[in-house]
Amino acid sequence: MKKKFSSTSNKRNFGLTKSSIHPFITCNTMNKNLTVKRLSESDFADMQEEWSSLLDRSTADKLFLSWHWMHGWWSTYRKPEEELLLLAVYEEDILLGLAPLYSCKVRPFPLSPSLSRIQFIGHRKEGFSGFRSEYLQFLLDPDQEQATAQKIIDYIFEKFTFDELFFSDLVVGSTTFILFDQEWQKRNGCRRVQLESTTYQSNTQDEFDSYVKALGKNSRLQLFNRRKNLEKLGSLSIEQVSAENYERIFPLLTEFHTDRWGKNAQYHQHKEFIRYIHQAENIAANGIIVSLEGEIIGCTFDIACNRRTYNFQLGFSDKSAQKLSIGMLTLGYAIEKNCEASEFDEYDLLAGTGKISNYKARIANPGQRFESVQYIYSPLFRLLYRIKTYVDNLKARFA
Repeated sequence: MKKKFSSTSNKRNFGLTKSSIHPFITCNTMNKNLTVKRLSESDFADMQEEWSSLLDRSTADKLFLSWHWMHGWWSTYRKPEEELLLLAVYEEDILLGLAPLYSCKVRPFPLSPSLSRIQFIGHRKEGFSGFRSEYLQFLLDPDQEQATAQKIIDYIFEKFTFDELFFSDLVVGSTTFILFDQEWQKRNGCRRVQLESTTYQSNTQDEFDSYVKALGKNSRLQLFNRRKNLEKLGSLSIEQVSAENYERIFPLLTEFHTDRWGKNAQYHQHKEFIRYIHQAENIAANGIIVSLEGEIIGCTFDIACNRRTYNFQLGFSDKSAQKLSIGMLTLGYAIEKNCEASEFDEYDLLAGTGKISNYKARIANPGQRFESVQYIYSPLFRLLYRIKTYVDNLKARFA
């Protein structure tokens, strides 16, 4: 049954980035009992149980690194020209590590040749990439984490020809992050950070009253106190949307998205993807709908997994004329529902900020840090990216 919702810099980086500060890891990769295998499409489809067993033992995120999320993304969003590079590390017949990767060719600059890129399943740097996949890293058995990760990295450089590695939302401080950050310096590459971001979580183990009292004065006003002002405008209802009818939220999000951003959001492929991951017993889509006098003014689309609720989408109408932040009030109702549900410990607002300000930092605690980082090994593209960085800096200086 589904649950109901009841770095230090280095001279060889050409000035493109500064590397994050991290401990230097050394490990013995001479363990001859560890073998790397490149898995096929059919292997991927058939390894749910084995994958889940490794995930349970690892420190990797239980939603984004689950078999259902990874295989669902690959089945739903992949392009014909993209090639699976799913690597597994075994000690005899025991799975100790997984690198969920794929390769593609792109043209990052006008008139430039194509670039060969390796990146995580769950992300596409250019174009439509479906749901944003966060908390990305290798799945590693904690008993042999460093040796297993190094075995995968050595295999990648020995067996594949590529121009760059691009890792989106890579967990800062993870073994995957640290070892790749050491590798580019040894292999004459360069490092270019595209995005740095932070997740934000609200602790929902405590009573909602305790959460509200801990907020700053202005945040408490926007998220909770102004409920009274909203209620004065008419009959208010907060509907809990269960795992059985979560698809009701998608057309609402489309409407809110169009009004706020001026672009029509389509959820056809998203629906297919969510239906796929919904097959997992520990994954359940849900949300809330806020209505005023029968008019829907706010909603959330959430996914619950392993005692955590992830907030993927927030939609709301503009009531700023009444000095009401409907988005903040809607999040307040969602957090309250999670505090009331004993099966949830956290409400995860994920990475990213708002359109105007970083509202997440005001209502939740900072969590995991991510970097979306390129490791560029092609001399030509190292030069082109160096030129791009120089031009971008000039534009910023004279803007």
